[in-house]
Amino acid sequence: MTAAQALGAVGSGARVWIQSGTGTPSTLVNALVAHGSKLRDVEIVHMMTLGSADYTRPEYEGHFRHRGLFLGENTRDAVAAGRADYTPIFLAEIENLFVSGAMPLDVVLMQVSPPDEHGFVSLGTTVGSTLTASRNAGIIIAEVNDQMPRTHGDTFLHVSHMTAVVETSRPLLELPAVAFSDVHLQVARNVASLIPDGATLQTGIGGIPEAVLTCLGDKRDLGIHSEMLGDSVIELIEGGIAGSVNLRTRVPFDARGELIQIGAKVNYGDAAREFTPDVNAFYSNRWQTGIGELGLQLGGGLGRGLPAVGGERPQHRRPRVALRRAECLEHRRRRTCPRAVDDATLAIEIEAIWETSGRTYGSPRVHRWLRRQGFRVARKRVARIMRTNGWVGESARKGFKTTTPDKAAVPAPDLGPGTSTRPRRT
Repeated sequence: MTAAQALGAVGSGARVWIQSGTGTPSTLVNALVAHGSKLRDVEIVHMMTLGSADYTRPEYEGHFRHRGLFLGENTRDAVAAGRADYTPIFLAEIENLFVSGAMPLDVVLMQVSPPDEHGFVSLGTTVGSTLTASRNAGIIIAEVNDQMPRTHGDTFLHVSHMTAVVETSRPLLELPAVAFSDVHLQVARNVASLIPDGATLQTGIGGIPEAVLTCLGDKRDLGIHSEMLGDSVIELIEGGIAGSVNLRTRVPFDARGELIQIGAKVNYGDAAREFTPDVNAFYSNRWQTGIGELGLQLGGGLGRGLPAVGGERPQHRRPRVALRRAECLEHRRRRTCPRAVDDATLAIEIEAIWETSGRTYGSPRVHRWLRRQGFRVARKRVARIMRTNGWVGESARKGFKTTTPDKAAVPAPDLGPGTSTRPRRT
């Protein structure tokens, strides 16, 4: 199928989500723009994409309208001119727009790797919010690029969920290095003079951030806490200047005498609608003895975590799936049963929640999490998949037995019908 044929599924008034970053499906985007003269009031939503964004040009007003959730160089001028809109939002809240229905999606354009032998493709270098978007859209059009690397984790989607597939072979788009001027360099030197050794940096993209990073060659033990890692950051890490973790923990001789600390906190997760307690205790003391001064330090904590929503999932093996009679008949005909495909996809989600909970969640709590993530699935189906794969929850109720059996006790005599001394009624 050609890109022009695939984009014929997009109608007027649709809301289209486009995968961002190096995963931008430029072949599909170009075909959508070419199809633009036949469309009206199509809203295009995405974060920062690479390549051209011709749908924001003046001649496409009335045909396309862009809503940016994270602006890039290719859309910034259109927003400034009023031809496009910008919605300020935290990146972690974008997926909830699709799940809650606040921003319903009609079409998703994505770029993926070729499918494996089971029919699963990987979103490759850019997962972002696209995987959640694909679960909440009616039409999914995928550009299958054989040069897209296959990444692991929560990146997989089965081909049966796709409306149309367009096969391509092209290099991925890249963000070119930003050149900085002499003015940028002067500003960067002033900024670098304010950064001490051991500082933690959060970097962005642009001329000044790149210039600042090049002026940090005389620093040591810098930490990096950033969602973006440019080429200059990689050079600092490889040069041993940044990327290290410099932590100093308590030692028994920090306090002059006995020290006791007890702390407790409770966090409430909005998405989980649950409280997570955390308790910790610390004890330290020191004594003068005949052999010198001795110190003792003890510490401990107790907490409970929750599975992450839209966040990273643990890597896991492909689970087994129990097939019913109808599914077995489909398998004998050498065709994949749609129910079995859905079970395989669902099993990956179930195992991710179960593993992240520390293997403590049973089917009721796993089912509750799936519903919150937008999966419409019955609880018995979740229980069947977990039972098939041996995923068992663990009760949080722990205590002591109040009674113990007496091994020396003599069992009571059998009072069945053959030994009863009570007269029978006639």
